[in-house]
Amino acid sequence: MSESPSTEVLAIWAAWEKFLHYFFDITQKFPKKARFSFTTRMENFSLDILELLLDARYAQKHEKLALLKKINLLMEKMRVFTRVCYEERFLSSRAYEGIVREIDGAGRQVGGWIKELQKRP
Repeated sequence: MSESPSTEVLAIWAAWEKFLHYFFDITQKFPKKARFSFTTRMENFSLDILELLLDARYAQKHEKLALLKKINLLMEKMRVFTRVCYEERFLSSRAYEGIVREIDGAGRQVGGWIKELQKRP
């Protein structure tokens, strides 16, 4: 038996909220030249994901799928921005791996939620 989306979204919410604390600690250490470009954009993406998770929890079934797809897109944007930040050496290897691991884990949870919704009549 699979978890209900309501239970699943609580797990995603808790994991993403924990990630935000970790992520914001890292972005505060970015060089000044990146703070108003990469840092601002990535922090906004991460906060948009948090808001959309909340929206998806309370949305009607037909609206949830669109919200979850937006979340997936934002996570993909975060992956790309994170990779660029690593390549520009704003991130250490350890921080890069930690961020990517957390985004991928959350992405798998969202993907599972999408699959669960698509199975239902």
